Amino acid sequence: EDDAHFQRFYALKMGTDGKVKIVPSIFTSLSFGLNSSPFVSAHILREHARKYFTNDDPIIREAARQICESSYCDDIIMTSDNEEELTALVSAIVMILGTAGLPVGKFTSNSAATLAAFSEQSLQSDRTKILGCVWKPKEDTLTFNMVKVPEPVSGGAESKGIPPSAAQATESPDSDHTPETPTAGPYTKRQILSVAARIFDPIGICSAFSVIPKMLVQECWAREYSWDQPVEQDIAERFQKVIEELPNLEAVTVPRCYRPSAEYDIS
Repeated sequence: EDDAHFQRFYALKMGTDGKVKIVPSIFTSLSFGLNSSPFVSAHILREHARKYFTNDDPIIREAARQICESSYCDDIIMTSDNEEELTALVSAIVMILGTAGLPVGKFTSNSAATLAAFSEQSLQSDRTKILGCVWKPKEDTLTFNMVKVPEPVSGGAESKGIPPSAAQATESPDSDHTPETPTAGPYTKRQILSVAARIFDPIGICSAFSVIPKMLVQECWAREYSWDQPVEQDIAERFQKVIEELPNLEAVTVPRCYRPSAEYDIS
């Protein structure tokens, strides 16, 4: 009750005398959007799951453990050595979260049997995102989205807009967009940075390639280009090579699983 005062806010209301008054109020439920909201959400999820650590059912105990150890924000990644147990784990997690008023959204899996058991909630897509990475469940491989190619600025004119944000880093996993490679022409620091930010590769699968546009951005800063100033020909030509190779990212795939079972040793 004492902590509720940290959610105090002030509202402007018109009084009966016709004057505007400042009325202090307190949220009676946890508001979302605070700096602490991601932590609070994860903490509540884990604390609720820990209640099932001593459950008599070993499947429920394992489901609770995976919620605590394999969840990030609103994604929970479940793994098992066999399809029958995986289906049971999904059912257990639905039950555990349901008791806290946390309905489960959609499922995707590399197991056709598990998806069939939850057909109404399964995602009908050949690719999805798992912790920001593009995952092809049927093939059980990690890959990359097609990155939209920027158009050169025409006649050296400056393009309009604001610097790209992290929220614009990747396109939808369902996108079937196939960009056309533009002819060589003047590009800007904004466009180079935009391409560098769109290649989301947290585990460094294609770092040998993704580092190139980042190095070009560094060089643009070193030469003190403004955001929309066309870069010099040497940088434009090197960036053009990056653009020509961008479509090849979708051809890069790596197996998601490198350890088939808990008993498998990597040497």
